[in-house]
Amino acid sequence: MEADWFDWVTEGLLTLLVGLLGLVGNTCSVLIFARQRIQRVFHHLLLQLAIFDAVSFILRKIATVGRCSNRWQQNHLQCDS
Repeated sequence: MEADWFDWVTEGLLTLLVGLLGLVGNTCSVLIFARQRIQRVFHHLLLQLAIFDAVSFILRKIATVGRCSNRWQQNHLQCDS
């Protein structure tokens, strides 16, 4: 049981927290690069990278919830990929 708890904390909770921190960072990057007066190609690339990273994080979490919802309803702590 302790191994399941450790797996849930490390693979579930910590990845979610790191991902949310990344999402906040990407949002800040989008706001900063979108408001700059001097638009360079490098800034556009970083803006697109931040947007793609945020969208991919959100879609991965939606897919994980959809795939694992049945196992979570049955009180399993871990969802197999």
